[in-house]
Order: sequence, then structure tokens, then C-alpha cells
Amino acid sequence: MQPKNKKIILIAVTAAAAIGVFLFAPFGTQQIGNTVINGNYYDTPLEAYNHADASFDVKEEIATVDITEKSAIWLVYTDDSNEDTIVVEGMSVEDNKYYDLGDTALLNCQSRKNPQSKIELDNYIEFSDAKVNYEVVMKDNYDKLENKPDCLSKELSYTDQNGNKTEFVFLYQISEDD
Repeated sequence: MQPKNKKIILIAVTAAAAIGVFLFAPFGTQQIGNTVINGNYYDTPLEAYNHADASFDVKEEIATVDITEKSAIWLVYTDDSNEDTIVVEGMSVEDNKYYDLGDTALLNCQSRKNPQSKIELDNYIEFSDAKVNYEVVMKDNYDKLENKPDCLSKELSYTDQNGNKTEFVFLYQISEDD
């Protein structure tokens, strides 16, 4: 066999091997992103929840709130049992991956439309390095409050499947473990 033919065969074999690795390697590993839910990796909360065995479908990823270097909170909007719902999910960040802690609170925004004279941060998520107390309040009610709680706040919004925009405030307080 002439050297030129050997070179062509070598290139063809190398190309075939590269294509094989590209096509079949993903099936041999679970890693398809940086978020771990039920042993699988995903890139975003939206992708994770729509693939996980959840009782609801995420309609919109609202925000990620960084708590510490190792923990974060995801807020997503979902249509759960025909009710507009915000999902607050705690995530522990280690080795640049988000791990589902299983701490999920379904907060029905419609029930938060009644005016409140005082807001308590009754909900909480405990991470290994911090505890976060939080509450979700409709923005118009929050704006009317005379005595706003002394805590961190983040104004957010989501749009439901009918195109209606809902504005709310995510209130939270962090107690870091020493």
C-alpha cells in the first residue's frame, strides 16, 4: 500500500472515531449541564423542572438570588393546578454545581393580594452554611406598607400564560453559620 493511501485511511479512521465519540459519549454520562436534579445535570431551573418528576411545569424562570458562595435560591413561575404559583427552591452550590435540596415552597400569589399591615418572614430554607427567611409579597401591597420589614428585597415579575404580568417583591434575610 502506498503512503498516500495509508494517510487517507488514517484520516478516515480518526474522523470516524471522533464522530463516534461525539455521537455516543452523551449516552454514557448523565452530565448535560451544571445543575443536578434527581441525579441528572441541567443548565437552568426551567430545564431541570421540565425534565424532573415534578407535579408542575415551569413556565418561566424568574430569578436566581445568591445567598452565599455555596448557596442560592431559584424563583420560578409555574401554573400548578390552574393557579399562578411562584416556586422558591433552595440550591446548594458546590464544585460549580447546583444540588437540589428538595426544599420547595409553593406560594400562591393570588392569596397574597390582601393588604397586610405587617409582614413576617415566616418561610425559611436552611443551607449548610446559612439559613434564609423569606416572604413573597405583591408589589402594590408592599408599596402601601408604612413599616416595611428591615431585610433584603428584590423586585421581580412574571408573565402568566394569558400574558398578564404580575409584579412582586421577594423579601429575605440571611443568617450565615460561622
